[in-house]
Amino acid sequence: MQRLLGSTEPRMTVIQDGPDSPNAADGWHTDATWLDEPPAYALLHMETPPEVGGDAMWCSPTAAYDQLAAPVQELLCSLRVIHDNESFIQGVCAKVGDAAPQDRRWAP
Repeated sequence: MQRLLGSTEPRMTVIQDGPDSPNAADGWHTDATWLDEPPAYALLHMETPPEVGGDAMWCSPTAAYDQLAAPVQELLCSLRVIHDNESFIQGVCAKVGDAAPQDRRWAP
């Protein structure tokens, strides 16, 4: 379970999608926001591209925040967020045969 939810060591995660394991993250999402220290970097490399699709778009939430007007930044800083990744975690746990964690973590 530690491998799914966080590790103190850098690592590479291989994601394989196919007919028996379709991509569940094909919409807008962020990765690993439930970690105390989310990864600073991400790398995506496609070994076997599909005939159609396979696009990935990246953005910087930090750069987007920096472009907001100061009152909007202040409003956002006053909010609290629950990073809820239950459906993803439950799906991964079902694949590896482990129980999903039951706690929720507040953003710092």
